[in-house]
Amino acid sequence: MAEVVVTTLQAFKITAHRVSYFVLDNATNNEATVTTIARKLEFKFNAIHRCLRCGPHTLNLIRQVLLWGKKAEAFNNDHCSSDITEETELIRD
Repeated sequence: MAEVVVTTLQAFKITAHRVSYFVLDNATNNEATVTTIARKLEFKFNAIHRCLRCGPHTLNLIRQVLLWGKKAEAFNNDHCSSDITEETELIRD
């Protein structure tokens, strides 16, 4: 993912002065991705402090737990059941 972002930033000549924060989902590898981007482009900032979490994604995970609790199969709808992820399982525990 870092390679794609770096290539895109370079293609549009976006420098560190124009980059403030990165908004990402709640995946655990996002901080590593932002750190890699900062290193490759020689940005002089603390990547962990520039990595924001996606509020709607978090709210969606909370919504799933509130609607289905520990029984995600109670809402038996194939196109929606894919919303259940490992992250949802962590919230439930």
